[in-house]
Amino acid sequence: MFGILITQDLIAILILSILTALSTGAELAALEVAKTAGRLSLFLTLLFVIGLLVVPRVMRAVVRAERQDTTIVASVGLAFGFAYLAAMFGYS
Repeated sequence: MFGILITQDLIAILILSILTALSTGAELAALEVAKTAGRLSLFLTLLFVIGLLVVPRVMRAVVRAERQDTTIVASVGLAFGFAYLAAMFGYS
């Protein structure tokens, strides 16, 4: 079920990117669609690698401090960091 929801969100991002280009009056070319899909793929690959390699190590180090407030702040900080990364790539 989660896989379907994630796939649906990714397709929605791609469609929104295409519709945004159309609404501004820009001509939609196959190159632009490929460029948008490539940026989305790069973004997802980057998130996947960071999520598998960096986040578990950071959270283990934070949890070792045995302070609940530090764990919460680190979790929220990571979430905001990923949101900032998404904004840098132009995704909401």
